[in-house]
Amino acid sequence: MKKILKNLIRLLPAALVLFACSLPQPSDGNGSLVITLPGSSSNNARSALPSEITNSMIYKLEFEGPGGETITRYAESGRLPLTITINLKQGLWEIDVTAHYNNAGNGSATPEQKFEDGFLAGTSSAEERIVAGRRHTVNITMIVNDDFARNSVFSWYWVDLQGTTVPKVELKAELSDDFEDINLINASYQWYRNTENNNTNGTEIDVANSAVLITDYEGFPIKYYYCEIKYEYNGDTVSYSTAPVGVVPINLEGLNYVIGVTNYGVPISLPEGTFNMTSTVNVNKNITLKAKGRGDTILLRQGHEAALFNVSNRILTLEGSENSRLILDGNKTSQNPNRYSLIWVNNTCTLNIKDGVILQNNHAQSGGGVYVFANGIFNKSGGIIYGTDGGDNSNSPYAVLWVTTPERRRALTAGPSDIISTNPRIGWD
Repeated sequence: MKKILKNLIRLLPAALVLFACSLPQPSDGNGSLVITLPGSSSNNARSALPSEITNSMIYKLEFEGPGGETITRYAESGRLPLTITINLKQGLWEIDVTAHYNNAGNGSATPEQKFEDGFLAGTSSAEERIVAGRRHTVNITMIVNDDFARNSVFSWYWVDLQGTTVPKVELKAELSDDFEDINLINASYQWYRNTENNNTNGTEIDVANSAVLITDYEGFPIKYYYCEIKYEYNGDTVSYSTAPVGVVPINLEGLNYVIGVTNYGVPISLPEGTFNMTSTVNVNKNITLKAKGRGDTILLRQGHEAALFNVSNRILTLEGSENSRLILDGNKTSQNPNRYSLIWVNNTCTLNIKDGVILQNNHAQSGGGVYVFANGIFNKSGGIIYGTDGGDNSNSPYAVLWVTTPERRRALTAGPSDIISTNPRIGWD
């Protein structure tokens, strides 16, 4: 039985599995093989999420035949399931499958190019003896790469540094609801501290032997915590280590750290509170920021006049909800003035704004709340932009949204009806 633990944020296993289905009758002299990508199963620390499989997995399948001949196929799972059919001559064939994760948004590239640009997510292999005139099926379970499992999804405990005392970190280790039959009355607990995102080789924490850990926030370098639980089950002593939780501050340094270590496309959940944005965050990979706290997440410009985000490569997606809004605030009442837009979207890059996002209080002398360069794309399916004005220079082209070429108008899904502003027009160079 797999023992699944939750540690504040539960990581639920998903999978990469290859299944099979029936085929038409093969031609004489050959047999046929079908592989369907993917399914579900994994015994690793983490497997691929369904959204990752659907949108971002590229597969390389290598076949080696009885005479040493080789065949290579590439496939990507734009939808589920993805079926690959191949005719093979009679004999024993070895099949090696490699999955690369690539969420870079390079939609025009071939599957082979996307595979080469991605990074390793999982591997597996199988053998199948092909008989002429027969159709064959094969099941191949992908084994998820440790680096992908550890580095793609993180659990974060955000610490508010606004107070005058050293903040406390409080973590809890417990079994998930899937194992209600397990009795933890006589279980033992031991917490560990680590400087890496894994649950091995950590340093034992003295007097930390209960289900709840309360400890002082230690600052940088970031610390990760996990708990080893030992309990009795069916007469045996079972030992399990929880997934590590990284402790980061609610400030620009913490935000930059989390963005830096999170792999392409994996959503980053932000807590309620205010991040003082004292410099620009450079976005050079696919990043999704979601407000997931019990209140609003505010990214507040402080002490500089540049953009809060510069999308220099790939895609930035912002998302909130009715009860947990993601607010980007230009702080125009205390800045003198904000010379740049809240977000810059460079050539070939994309900005997605979804429900629960507010861009406000910008006093821009270069574009508006969002500035989109020549080949950039701005998709707005929710949220509002307001409170952008031009200050004293009436000759500048102030706007809520500014795009540098008229040809890019068709790339925008944002309409004036869902944008509120002191200067509501949308500008074009």
